[in-house]
Amino acid sequence: MHTGCLCWDEQRRISAILISKAPSNENTRCAGVDDHARYNRPMDARLCIEDLTAGYLGAAVLAGVSLAVGAGEVVGLIGPNGAGKSTLMRTISRTLPAQAGAVRLDGRPLNEWAPRDLARELAVMATQELPQAVNLSVRDYVGLGRTPHQDWFGASSAADLAATETAIRQVDLLALADRPFMAISAGERQRAQLARALAQSPKLLLLDEPTAHLDIGHQQTLLGLLRQIAGQGVTVLIAIHDLNLAAAACDRLILLHDGHVLAEGTPAEVLTQERLARAYGHPWMIRRHPMTGRPFVFPADVAPPSTGAPLIHLVGGGGALAGLAGGLQALGYRLQAGVLHTGDSDVQLVQDLGIPCLVAPSFAPVDAVWQAALRDWLAHADAVIVADVPFGPGNIGNLQVLRQTTGIPLLGVSALSWTERDFADGAVATLGAGLPNSLTPTPDTLLRNLTPTAPGTWPIPRTV
Repeated sequence: MHTGCLCWDEQRRISAILISKAPSNENTRCAGVDDHARYNRPMDARLCIEDLTAGYLGAAVLAGVSLAVGAGEVVGLIGPNGAGKSTLMRTISRTLPAQAGAVRLDGRPLNEWAPRDLARELAVMATQELPQAVNLSVRDYVGLGRTPHQDWFGASSAADLAATETAIRQVDLLALADRPFMAISAGERQRAQLARALAQSPKLLLLDEPTAHLDIGHQQTLLGLLRQIAGQGVTVLIAIHDLNLAAAACDRLILLHDGHVLAEGTPAEVLTQERLARAYGHPWMIRRHPMTGRPFVFPADVAPPSTGAPLIHLVGGGGALAGLAGGLQALGYRLQAGVLHTGDSDVQLVQDLGIPCLVAPSFAPVDAVWQAALRDWLAHADAVIVADVPFGPGNIGNLQVLRQTTGIPLLGVSALSWTERDFADGAVATLGAGLPNSLTPTPDTLLRNLTPTAPGTWPIPRTV
């Protein structure tokens, strides 16, 4: 748990302060929070933070932070290291005093709560502070979450025992419940931490990096459990580094940067290329998860082309440029692509990489107009690479132009023959037979062949 106090008596007196829960008052308004007004904030807020400044030894880590979280919401705190996520969590849990501003729980300032009352309202799970010397069974450790609900004699009621067993079952630790806490793995101890917080029956649950030590299966189970808990009216605030887990699990995200709220809103509103690049100092690509439609993000290593690098024209489609375009760009080549079609995944790829591209309307053939545009682009290219893409009536016009183009090296990536890639009644095989036969089976092989042996020494010579 969040506290480092590990003996039984001290746990009974102190641990409840750091795990917590908030009284339900659905009519409480979050006054004074009006920045980031374009985002949809809950007006009836269980947790309300107003112009908060907090830090350590007089130095502010957070400055002017305002936010609100409503009942039944799952809200994610994201941002780079040092942005202030853990500082905010510690301030909300009252482990760290605020230097200025206010934190309100159901409209009541946090400093007005008695420790025991607060511990009945708010629970905390802090992964970076995993207990290291607990001489208890897993069941007894989880049962400590019931401390604020018990009298000073510490007798466990039937409700306490039932809540403990339910929490153990929720985190899939029933088979380990009688083992010594220190005899289970770090990931299992982390799940026991979560069970302890759940056993407390909180209305506000704070989780700091709850998936850090978990395998992918238990990560998904935990996120599903949090959604289930929120569905029962519990407010869940998560500090998390994994942006894709945050996008999948959270109703809203709050992006912190340099101690300030950079963005707040739905995952789609917050996870944009511009905002992520500003916060993390790195370019990103944004996709939509095919099952949920939520944002799916990953780093984009977009490198500027080297001075004097050859210009390669790429012919692809249907995702065939994945790996190839980025690999060539990383080697320093200048790139262009086409003709592709609107809606093709390769169009999104080259746009994300900043590669110029000829894009025809969806389902339109590469006709005389587009062929003329392609010839103009090829006049400036030093080489052409045809990716491992099938050809049919819609894109065969690319091959027709290549067949008529001379004086430019033509490379290909495919383990298949032109006949095997022919979806145009033999026309592709005929055109392919007249093209230079310089095929490599995989993009990795081609990239190795095109790797410069020294700066400025290009395997493909400049021809224009």
